[in-house]
Amino acid sequence: MAVSSHTSGSAPRQITPALTAAFRLGSKLLAVLAGVGIKAYGLAGSLVKALQMSRMISTLSGMNDRQLAQIGISRAEIPQYAVSLMADD
Repeated sequence: MAVSSHTSGSAPRQITPALTAAFRLGSKLLAVLAGVGIKAYGLAGSLVKALQMSRMISTLSGMNDRQLAQIGISRAEIPQYAVSLMADD
């Protein structure tokens, strides 16, 4: 016994030009939303890195000169040291 996708006695649905246009519009809208999502994801990643950098510089700045010397940097080298640590991620 064959199974039909439409009910008995009714005509099969046809893809009209309006339906095709709606599908194309929906496809374009999804592509735009995906592009926005990708950009937002990249922006969020940049924001997280900036926050991590700020926290690292703040932590290092809170150390005294003896502690900084123990890790091999001076107070003036804190920004460059933080950048080098972030580059290793």
